[in-house]
Amino acid sequence: MEGVFKSQLIPFLVLFNVRIHALKLTQPPNTTARSEADAVTQAASIGYPLVVRPSYVLGGRAME
Repeated sequence: MEGVFKSQLIPFLVLFNVRIHALKLTQPPNTTARSEADAVTQAASIGYPLVVRPSYVLGGRAME
């Protein structure tokens, strides 16, 4: 099921990024990490400070 969801989401994310750039809006650098080691590598490339959240938290709800 997870693969189906991702395949449906990818076109939306691509379109979203195209629209953001077309409107000349800026976004902070962002990425996705799949392991702790990957997170450390990604953090080094983005720079600090960081906002880190689990993938299952949407819109900041339930974050404490």
